[in-house]
Amino acid sequence: MSEQLEKGLATFVRLTEENPYTGTPEQIVTLCLGIDAAATRLKRSTFSLFREETGINDKVFSKLRVIGKTLKQLSDKERRDVVNGLPASYSTIHVLCSISPAELVTGIRSKNISPATTVGAARAYAKQVRFPALAAADGGKGRWGAKQEHLWSVFRPEETPLAGEASKALEEA
Repeated sequence: MSEQLEKGLATFVRLTEENPYTGTPEQIVTLCLGIDAAATRLKRSTFSLFREETGINDKVFSKLRVIGKTLKQLSDKERRDVVNGLPASYSTIHVLCSISPAELVTGIRSKNISPATTVGAARAYAKQVRFPALAAADGGKGRWGAKQEHLWSVFRPEETPLAGEASKALEEA
């Protein structure tokens, strides 16, 4: 192994030790941004070596990389705001990264996302943001997002006309 590769490996391992994915939101975000930076700058074989040295399993590592990829799209100020409003759970943050970075910032600024947000609440919020037509307040799928009630129906044979008086009588009934 070359000396430069060993230094890089030591730096990357130190990053993962100083910023565990089970730590604070700031540590999680720092780790995720570092993973994404390493993934974009390094050759695939070198990055694989780094990933193995961290001791983080592949599924978790993949989630952390997705978080880093999403959060790197934010400006420094937006990222600071987001870090202060995120929960201390990489799983919850991963679910929240399924929405766009702008929607994530909006959710935190509007207090829909807070440090107390759970994975279930994050899934519900992400679903509401991505599919607003399905997010009726009472669970109904109405035309304008509210549940509708069927009032009445009138059936008649096609050959029987419905005159004005008969129509009014049916509406009153």
